[in-house]
Amino acid sequence: MENPFLNRSSLVLGLFLAVAPLANAATDDSTLNNPEVLKNLLGVLGKKTSSDAAAKGQRNTYVPPTDTSALDNTKVMQSLFPLLAAQQGVGNKPDSNPEVLNDPAVMASLLGEIRKSEAVGASETDNSTSVLDDADVMASILPLLSGEAGPDSDEIFEPTPRNLGFNDTIPTRNGLIGFGLARQASTAFGEHTLVTGNARYHVSENWDALLGAEVSVDSLDNPEITDGSGTVIMSSGRTFRVFNAGLGYTLLNGLTSFDGGETYVPWKLNADAVLGQQFTGGNNGMYYGFGTSLQILKDDYWIGIDTRYFRVNDDVLNKVGTHRGLQWGLTAGFYY
Repeated sequence: MENPFLNRSSLVLGLFLAVAPLANAATDDSTLNNPEVLKNLLGVLGKKTSSDAAAKGQRNTYVPPTDTSALDNTKVMQSLFPLLAAQQGVGNKPDSNPEVLNDPAVMASLLGEIRKSEAVGASETDNSTSVLDDADVMASILPLLSGEAGPDSDEIFEPTPRNLGFNDTIPTRNGLIGFGLARQASTAFGEHTLVTGNARYHVSENWDALLGAEVSVDSLDNPEITDGSGTVIMSSGRTFRVFNAGLGYTLLNGLTSFDGGETYVPWKLNADAVLGQQFTGGNNGMYYGFGTSLQILKDDYWIGIDTRYFRVNDDVLNKVGTHRGLQWGLTAGFYY
């Protein structure tokens, strides 16, 4: 009596022995490319199908396929893959009907899917290695592997320094000559307007010799001044003139801009002290003062601001009050 279990067991053993070279394609990738292997497997399946049909008194309808595209039945593979996983030790015991192993189409589809998987793997390998055949890629990688620095790029950012358009040194000159207008506020005689002239001679890098002259435009608004006998020694509303000389010391040198930072000009801040004589009408007295002056030095001319505290020691003016106060003015001039 024929034992179906033994027949199925023999079939399973024979089929897995036949499929083993294909399942292990990773160690011998030429097996799936050998048409003789597929031909022999299909022949074994055909013979087994014929013998099974004769034993059951049935007609054999299976013809081994000659076109490998007939091996791509995915629905059948869904039932057979659990069995293949169990054979390779990567899955649990398959929960499938063993009768499906008696279907030659099942095994034929299994072989087709194995060939497709092997073809996809080979394609991925080719894609991953074909990049290394590019000469430009290898030329970029080799310097990194050798630890050598790559070639310098032609696109390195090299900003051009901004040209501020100025000379950071004060022009070398013998001195300055200037003229201006000043305003004087006196504690005894009110405010007056002066016309001024001055000159500076550069004795050294920091020291200047000063020379100045000032003439009042309006009168002092002084009252008439008489002596003890009633003689008029100074008539009211007199004008005055001042001549002085002195020294200036440079406190600070710097740069300034008047056009938003495009061009710069140098400047000097000085401390000045002067001593001289003031002539008021037919009388005179000693004049002295000290203050500051600022010059902005352009290429061909200079402009400046002067401030000063002054005092006049005049015997006649002292009869009507001490003559002292503040003075400030604007000047402009040229170099010599």
